[in-house]
Order: sequence, then structure tokens, then C-alpha cells
Amino acid sequence: MKEKENKMNKLNVLREKAVQLLQQNANDERERKRFELICEKLKDDNCFLNMDIEHSYAVLRDLGIEESSVKAIYSDLISR
Repeated sequence: MKEKENKMNKLNVLREKAVQLLQQNANDERERKRFELICEKLKDDNCFLNMDIEHSYAVLRDLGIEESSVKAIYSDLISR
């Protein structure tokens, strides 16, 4: 149960970060659309299970996750 809570906490942090970036980029149409799409994808609790690894890594990078942490965070998010 703790693993699921940890996974959901990480996903909720990513959701909050996506909303922040969406608000910060409200005047840049291209960036706004990108973060709107990311926000929409992150609504699904299983979104990282439904994306291929390259797309998942790109989303994490877009959300400002350090390159050295991307693999570990991705692994946590897809663990069951």
C-alpha cells in the first residue's frame, strides 16, 4: 500500500508542476499547448503505463526533472 501512496504522491507533484508551468507559459501559445497536453495526460493515474518510455522520459524532462533522476522516477511511476 505504501508503494501505491508513494507513486500517487509523485504523480500529484508532477501534476502540480505541470499546472505551474502551464500558468507560467500562458502567454506563449506553443508552450501553453504543450503543458495543456501534459496536464491532460497526467489526469490518468496510469498515464505512464500507457505511454512509451521515450514519451514518458520527455514528459518528465519537460516538467523539469533532472536527467539523473528521470529513470528512477519513471521506474517508480510504472511500478505496481
